[in-house]
Amino acid sequence: MGKLLLLIFLFGCSQQKNLVAPIVAITEKHETSQSAYPTQLAQDLARSMKLNRHVSVSIVRSNEQYAFCSNNGTILISSGLIRTIPNEASFVFIIAHELAHIQLEHQENNANEEDADKLALTAIFRAGFSPHHAVSILAHGRITDSRRANIQDVLRSLPIDFTGIIDREIFQQFKLSL
Repeated sequence: MGKLLLLIFLFGCSQQKNLVAPIVAITEKHETSQSAYPTQLAQDLARSMKLNRHVSVSIVRSNEQYAFCSNNGTILISSGLIRTIPNEASFVFIIAHELAHIQLEHQENNANEEDADKLALTAIFRAGFSPHHAVSILAHGRITDSRRANIQDVLRSLPIDFTGIIDREIFQQFKLSL
């Protein structure tokens, strides 16, 4: 199953030539599996973002921390990253961020993260998740001052008293299953 997912993913990466080698190395080294819960989240977000394509999420069994997307709608997220995620809102932000790269047709791994953040935060707000809690995943990450300021600008534009979904048991069960 993992090799089939790899072939599907690489087909979508044909325009992302600089991502193909690292993805091949990752997927050859680690088992991948498609997962129903994150794929359903991604499909719901894609519909709300008016991204008219099939999307799926595969989990890469690895202690490394990363998330990638391809133009064909495939998102790869490492189990190592998922284990560090504090809440479901942050997990949904990661998925929405990768979908934003697809929607914005970013084709390089140094694509504009600020545009993807802005679109992702707006999407999760519309989906009912707390954008203020979603960005807690970035608290420990290395992000530029410009990106941090962009995120703060987006958060200030959203209602401060919005108490959207932060965490649900389904995410915690999913996280424990990895």
